Amino acid sequence: MNQDSQDKWSNYRSELIFSDFCINADFSVDIPALIQECRTSQNLQLSKNRSNVGGWQSQVYTNTSKKNLNHLQQMVLEFSLGAIQKEGFEVTRNRSAWWININNNESYNVIHTHGRADVIGIFYLQVPKNAGELEILRNDGMTYTSLRTNRNARLSSLYSVNPEVSKFYMFPGHVWHHVKQSYMTEDRISISYNIEFQ
Repeated sequence: MNQDSQDKWSNYRSELIFSDFCINADFSVDIPALIQECRTSQNLQLSKNRSNVGGWQSQVYTNTSKKNLNHLQQMVLEFSLGAIQKEGFEVTRNRSAWWININNNESYNVIHTHGRADVIGIFYLQVPKNAGELEILRNDGMTYTSLRTNRNARLSSLYSVNPEVSKFYMFPGHVWHHVKQSYMTEDRISISYNIEFQ
């Protein structure tokens, strides 16, 4: 990642989980403007209900007329390409599709994968207290051994993410994950990305 990237994101971290990885970094973006654009989208369309129960999900976008959401998508593309190259994968370009998630009190997301997406990205705009953790579940043969109870993230069968505002998380698309039920007084707002590399 180049020097210009330092103004866009910070606190880069790559962690081995199971036989895979979870990468995260803090993005420097205009959170209030992004929330406003997400709310505008919510007011203009009904929920698509892919994995959420009780919350709202937007249609899938590849681009939009909304300035800040487009800027964030470009950051996600640049970051994810650099991060994957840094992990040793030989890729030269990528593309993404994305959608907005707004979860309210007692809502959650059922266990799911993102199909053939190479990686999943999740960016958090609003995370109130008791917003519900993102749980990533191991889905290979290791889950059947006694080693799965080990607290080491490489051997464990569960990896929990306590989401933070302005943080982007990225992990392989084949990995099962869900969001625990929320008990909160404000909405939890995030944007999910399906990213494919070439």
